[in-house]
Amino acid sequence: MKFGSWNLGAGGLQYNCVVLSSGPEIGEMTSASSGSSELLSCTFKVKATCATDETLCLSGGCSSLGNWSVDGLKCLKRAKDDGSVWQLTCDLPATCKVEYRYVLAVTLPSCAPSKSEEQRRVIKEVESVQRSCVITSDNETLTDTYGTAADGSSTRPDLGFLTKQQEVRIMLLRQKLEPLTSPLVMYGQSAAPAVYTPHSDVCKVRVEPFWMSSSTSDFDQRAASPPVQAKTQVSSTGRCKGPSPHGRDDWVDYNIDDVVVFSTQTLDSGCLGFRLHVRHGKSSVSSIGTLLPEQYMQSSITTVTVPLLSQQQQCAGCLVVECQVVKPLNKPTDLSRVYSSWDTSKCLRIGHRGMGSSEKLGKDCSAYMENTVAAFTAAGEVADMVEFDVQLSSDLVPVIFHDFTFFTRTSDKQRHEVRVQDCSLATLQTINMDTSYQPPSGTKFVRGPPSDLSHLGVCDSVLAQARSVSTRSDGVFPTLEEVFQRVPEEIAFDVEIKYPMLDYDPVDVCTSYFDINIFIDKILEVVFRCARKRFIVLTSFCPRTTICLRRKQSTFPVVYLSNIDAPPYEIPNDIRCASLSETLAFAHAEALPTFHPSEVIVLVR
Repeated sequence: MKFGSWNLGAGGLQYNCVVLSSGPEIGEMTSASSGSSELLSCTFKVKATCATDETLCLSGGCSSLGNWSVDGLKCLKRAKDDGSVWQLTCDLPATCKVEYRYVLAVTLPSCAPSKSEEQRRVIKEVESVQRSCVITSDNETLTDTYGTAADGSSTRPDLGFLTKQQEVRIMLLRQKLEPLTSPLVMYGQSAAPAVYTPHSDVCKVRVEPFWMSSSTSDFDQRAASPPVQAKTQVSSTGRCKGPSPHGRDDWVDYNIDDVVVFSTQTLDSGCLGFRLHVRHGKSSVSSIGTLLPEQYMQSSITTVTVPLLSQQQQCAGCLVVECQVVKPLNKPTDLSRVYSSWDTSKCLRIGHRGMGSSEKLGKDCSAYMENTVAAFTAAGEVADMVEFDVQLSSDLVPVIFHDFTFFTRTSDKQRHEVRVQDCSLATLQTINMDTSYQPPSGTKFVRGPPSDLSHLGVCDSVLAQARSVSTRSDGVFPTLEEVFQRVPEEIAFDVEIKYPMLDYDPVDVCTSYFDINIFIDKILEVVFRCARKRFIVLTSFCPRTTICLRRKQSTFPVVYLSNIDAPPYEIPNDIRCASLSETLAFAHAEALPTFHPSEVIVLVR
């Protein structure tokens, strides 16, 4: 079966497709794991150019190579006579096909010297293309080149994923908050309220990480701080820069229409602070602000107004930054299945919410209720893939539903709009569908849930009227696990992660929603547990969500969705969603495929 994608290359947005092979399931061991008991010595000799803090490692589908575990990586050693050659000798099963891939690991600095090098070693890159070998004689030598297969093709090293480290991202984007205007009292003196704002001129920004002081005995203030990468996601000059090392003396240009991200990975986020150096215009004099862990660790996404002080310790204004902390999964995925790019071409048919939206402009458009098992199964007979929307119930169970709110009826004259996040799974699945209800004139609308949500009529907020279904299991709010279990495995899934965005969704939903790390972890736990051999794509319209999905795993492709120029949306606060060029720039900077669903895909309506 073939599936397609859209890749952003030098020639613009291009469509490609992949042939879905019947490879191993996630975590499935290859035949070498239970193959011949005879072991033969084998030496891996690999050509790779690595930095001083990088180590080339090996992972494979047998016990000698760690059984694909991220904790079982086998480290190669540099050859003494050639620093670009890495070697490892181990015993492999005889006459069995052994699958493996190379992993580039990096050793992170830590404020705790007691942590060993192995404890500080994390994954930086993973080869997407799997290699294989069959050992037939003792003392064989396998010669490889990292990043290049035996036939000369690329093994497409992937950016890897978080295993035990966290990624801290400091983002400068459109500044809508007002600068500080009240005087600040510093060192007993009242400073005049100087105002800094990047609206009128280009400024330069530099970020310097530092370890906070600590009372622990193993803390060493002299320990090296983690490296920082600077990344221009959107640029008013049209020249976007991907990830690049950010040194202590490197300045990055920034103005109102730019999105610039400074990111670092650390094992000790609770002890890591940042100094933000700002230089306005062509001035060589800079002001400094300090971002403390207590500020950016309050939640996974936090907006912080950082006061800026001049060299005379006077108020020089402020800088507004958005901080995002991406945490690894509680149980990091293994390395048996790593997303690889798609190569051939074929038009992809996707069943939107199954057999399409149930209703549009007050008219029924489908014989099936949208986002139900029945709709997905029916769509799978004519489509390559089905798309559905996932969010969480109040008890953190992933459920399938499009809108963040729905309507319930307590009487003929009163309706309540209820947030999905306020209802437990049991409540959602005991709400009865109303097959004929239409709000009569004079109906009182109430924002918020009634005291009792059991056995109430429900109407999807995008429906003028709802349809009855034969059983509850074919009704609204099926769980994500139920969909995986009941929809045939040959039907591919486009799993859209429904995380609210302030520009498009209700304010009370956005300001009180689940922590984004908890939210995504709960969904990914089900996806990994139930995926088996099914082809899956993870998608989202939210830039923060796609970043989180991308950094937490490398098993499934993550696609950034764009709804640019589709009414009724207006120009959003997040400039990364404001136009097609800025959408593509963001996707390119974060190594994400992207597409506009109404223009690029053939939808089943």
